[in-house]
Amino acid sequence: MAYDASNDHYIDPAIGILRNIAGAKTQAELDRSEADVTPVIIATLTQFEPPVLTEFNKQLLQDIHREIFNTIYDWAGEFRTIDIGKETAYFAHADYIDQSLEGFLRNLDIDIVEFSRRKKYAVEIITKMYSELNAIHTFREGNGRAIRSFVRLFAINHGWDIEWHRMNPDENIAACVEAMSADEILMRLMFEKLLVRY
Repeated sequence: MAYDASNDHYIDPAIGILRNIAGAKTQAELDRSEADVTPVIIATLTQFEPPVLTEFNKQLLQDIHREIFNTIYDWAGEFRTIDIGKETAYFAHADYIDQSLEGFLRNLDIDIVEFSRRKKYAVEIITKMYSELNAIHTFREGNGRAIRSFVRLFAINHGWDIEWHRMNPDENIAACVEAMSADEILMRLMFEKLLVRY
């Protein structure tokens, strides 16, 4: 589903798709370029013993996005500078991305012992993280992949894994849409199925 955006300087007017450094001239070529590169990079983020991370902050989210997309977009890892939405839902205003991310991640109150021990609590925290990061939608493109990598690394660092390969894409979209209206039931149900012991 394409984004709705006005005055979109990320689009190359000559070819009508996102400005890219992959050499793609059509949307199909751009999609192929992303599909060829991004799954491999995402897998390497947790392929071996994952790093022990102590700071799950906006810089880490930016670093993850940059790592995944730096061969596709020259703006990989940078906060978007335009407002975007999908259908009737608009994401965080571009001018407030930095403070929204900073505030949410800094003030996320997590009892790490409870998170590591109780699945129900872990599901609640992961749901909150995924829902809020999706609502902020930090980047012009690639938010889902960056967010999924971010929350998976968080889970792994605290004894859980998120089996994203088992995610039903339609279920994920429906859960994200509902969460934008402050209804996180579908999202919690999704994570109850995907969250497993690491």
